[in-house]
Amino acid sequence: MGATPEVTLLLSILDPAYDRRAWHGTNLRGSNWFRRQTDATEQEWRSDVALLNQAHRSLRDAVTTMTARDLYHAGQIQLLKKLSTEHRQ
Repeated sequence: MGATPEVTLLLSILDPAYDRRAWHGTNLRGSNWFRRQTDATEQEWRSDVALLNQAHRSLRDAVTTMTARDLYHAGQIQLLKKLSTEHRQ
């Protein structure tokens, strides 16, 4: 099942906010998320960036999954309404 237009729109807003130049300055990927007690080594920095990229992918997956589940449950509710109406008649 492909993404709905709404999910596609949401992801098209989320992705640029994460990794493209923002009108207000720093995008989410370039933000100062936390301060370290010491300067990071190159390996620690790469690990942090990898963690941030994984969190972004997880967020995208969650948006898609939640939307699909909401649509599924909305369909169930509509079916129950229809069955309930038919039963009363």
